[in-house]
Amino acid sequence: MEYFHASYRKLAGNPFSPSGEAGHRSDGCYEIFLTFPLQIQSGIVNLTWIIVIEKDGSLSELEIQSDVPEETWSEAATRYVNEVLGAAFSGNLSKFFYRSYFCRMGSDLDGEYWLPGFRFAPAMPEDENSYLMDAERYLYIDQEVDSIDQVQGGDIATERAMLYSARLSLILDVPLYKPLRGRRWFMVEDEAGKLVSKRELLGFVAPSSPTQMPKKGAECRLGKFDGSVLDEHPNSHGHGLLKCPSETRKILRGLNYCAPNIKEAFDSCARLYQTSLVAGRGFPTIRLAYQVGAIEAIKQKVDGYANFSEFVRKEANLSEVDNEFLDYLYRSVRSAHFHGGEFPMGEYRPRKWSLGLSDSNDTSRFNIDLAASRVLRKSIMNWVVREVASKDKS
Repeated sequence: MEYFHASYRKLAGNPFSPSGEAGHRSDGCYEIFLTFPLQIQSGIVNLTWIIVIEKDGSLSELEIQSDVPEETWSEAATRYVNEVLGAAFSGNLSKFFYRSYFCRMGSDLDGEYWLPGFRFAPAMPEDENSYLMDAERYLYIDQEVDSIDQVQGGDIATERAMLYSARLSLILDVPLYKPLRGRRWFMVEDEAGKLVSKRELLGFVAPSSPTQMPKKGAECRLGKFDGSVLDEHPNSHGHGLLKCPSETRKILRGLNYCAPNIKEAFDSCARLYQTSLVAGRGFPTIRLAYQVGAIEAIKQKVDGYANFSEFVRKEANLSEVDNEFLDYLYRSVRSAHFHGGEFPMGEYRPRKWSLGLSDSNDTSRFNIDLAASRVLRKSIMNWVVREVASKDKS
């Protein structure tokens, strides 16, 4: 099917462009109607290709319909199908370069990092305001993909980039997100120097648009590896440039050698952890609930843990004394939020201030949030270092 799609995309230079529709039939099969022009001896004819995909994903039927007699196009259609089959059996692929954009709020990335399978780099390496903590940063994930054509390669690259961003979000403990779209309000000075509000289109014009993988050090300096994923104060709470921890390469390479269920557990955890940081910005309940869910994703795919609390106790080296705290995170935060719409971390409660100090409930929630964030991350990363990073054979 991928070679079939790539083949008709080559016909885009004709006066007609492909069109079609698709949907599930009553028997559960997926039926595709695709119409595009095909060159025959007497000119060009529009053919409608009816493709039926079984519920198990296999291709079961291929039928062709047209308003003109079959004898005028059957030979050309047969030749076209044979060409697609020949390309599919040969498995010929080409290499394409892709650059994906991601963002984060905070200081800029220290430099470019050449990681297993991709390059991770800042879009503006010479930004004179690299240390601003409330600034949005654009980051690149560059990669080369072997694919049938540029379009299929783009699909593969997009999927991989999303996975890489989730892995990096977990390793660096920073929320990487896709750039936002739309128009937003900004405060700017008018010609008279008066502060006014102005609505502008969001967007970023990249300083360069390479068509191939940049050479090392060509666009910016190499970033330094600093600190550890086991540090108590990860990047998201620091005040310097964003740096990849020392275990970054070992973790990413280790995923190629660990057992399939371990890799699945890591990636499921990473996606939920990334969601916790992105969706949980300003909503600590959401952040903690999804981080509890990230641990559950590991527990469901690996043996040795009866429940969430046992995982955290073992991996964070806690005692039975901490059971009440862990039970609170699972029941009063995770379950109460997902199943009851509760926000126990106080997002929808007014802050009460007295002499510049918050009340005891605010202080208690802050301490719970801080302690929970540390212990949840510690348990996850202890597991990652032992089960993933240690499998690196390079």
